[in-house]
Amino acid sequence: MPGFETREQNLSAIIRVLGIVILSLIGLLAYQFYTFRDVGKIEFVDIPAHAIGGRVDRVVPGVMQKTTVYDFTERTFQTMHRWAYNGAEEYEKNIRKFEDVLTPEYMAFLRRDFKRRLGNEVSSELQGRTRMMLPIATGWNENRVKVTSTKNGKPASWVVFIDMELIEKLKGQQVKHLYLRYPIKVVLQNGDREGNPWFLALDGYQSDPKRLEKDMDKVTGDNNENFL
Repeated sequence: MPGFETREQNLSAIIRVLGIVILSLIGLLAYQFYTFRDVGKIEFVDIPAHAIGGRVDRVVPGVMQKTTVYDFTERTFQTMHRWAYNGAEEYEKNIRKFEDVLTPEYMAFLRRDFKRRLGNEVSSELQGRTRMMLPIATGWNENRVKVTSTKNGKPASWVVFIDMELIEKLKGQQVKHLYLRYPIKVVLQNGDREGNPWFLALDGYQSDPKRLEKDMDKVTGDNNENFL
């Protein structure tokens, strides 16, 4: 019966098509399972908001770009060390404000430094002191950010060299005006995403800051004191 054979052929064709669709869906599900299986292992994808010096690094999951590390370090360090009206109050306040982007070791160092410099009402170094740090406009190069350790083949810690103009005043009188290079340790730190969206934290100084020789450098007042 020709009609019966035609219906049988059509049914066979439909079954083949459905079989192909089912196999395709199974393949797609298997691919998605394989892909999402590694999602938890990728902590971040760093896409720099802008490139320093016109360079754009290749974006790799789990790899923090040097430009991002530098930008984070410069901005955080500058803001944290800003005392607008009184270092005796603002130094400690800033430590608490930035605790999510500081390692416990660096935070402990800053607290010890604050207590040492706070002194008392008679000999306080911070009372009535203001501080401002301004980035010195210098050209970007790879040597400003050095990888110091890796984890699973990816950078996990760095030393960042930032150049700053340091200006301090005591009760309106300028007592310090220096140009310094700070070698700052930075590490990956996975914590509170709201407080630390960068996955980075400052970890103190690799060595003492180095004074930069500049024609406009002004040596006044107590420039020889600790400038950490």
